[in-house]
Amino acid sequence: MVAVVMRLQVSPGLFNERVFRGLDYVIVEARRNHIRLILSLVNNLVAFGGKNQYVKWAKVAGVNVSLSDDSFFSNPVIKDYYKAYIKAVVKRKNSLSGVMYSEEPAIFAWELMNEPRCASSSSAPVLQAWIAEMAAYIKSLDKRHLVTVGLEGFYGPNTTNKSEIAGFHMLISKQKLIIFPIGWILI
Repeated sequence: MVAVVMRLQVSPGLFNERVFRGLDYVIVEARRNHIRLILSLVNNLVAFGGKNQYVKWAKVAGVNVSLSDDSFFSNPVIKDYYKAYIKAVVKRKNSLSGVMYSEEPAIFAWELMNEPRCASSSSAPVLQAWIAEMAAYIKSLDKRHLVTVGLEGFYGPNTTNKSEIAGFHMLISKQKLIIFPIGWILI
């Protein structure tokens, strides 16, 4: 059996309308069933494209990026790719309801990234700066919805030490921590 991957964004600025229409349907059904959604805008994990895909697109375009996928958080070209994606999603007009996503009552919050991580121990300030920049950008496009980060609870402002719990960032509307049982032991 071959897995079929349906990506919303197939390259920087190029979107799969069929996938967008599928998301339109999910949002309409969520509203009809009184469900509120947290829409995660990108994933840290390679299996879903995620930040790794943005770095690959930049490399293919000839952008000088580091060997680490952590370029996603600091490279201006990659950040612009991501901002264009954010704008396309947040400002989308639902093909079924006619409601802009930025006005959609079924959307509870935008999640900047599922489980954002930086590999290097000195990268915590880079991640915090990225969170501030992207949260401010989303809030410039959508004043209605909350903005969250899918943090696993660590990566505080100064270190990636797992004992330093990430605090609230002033631009983040709600904090969500992802904690798995094995994590209770490791912290």
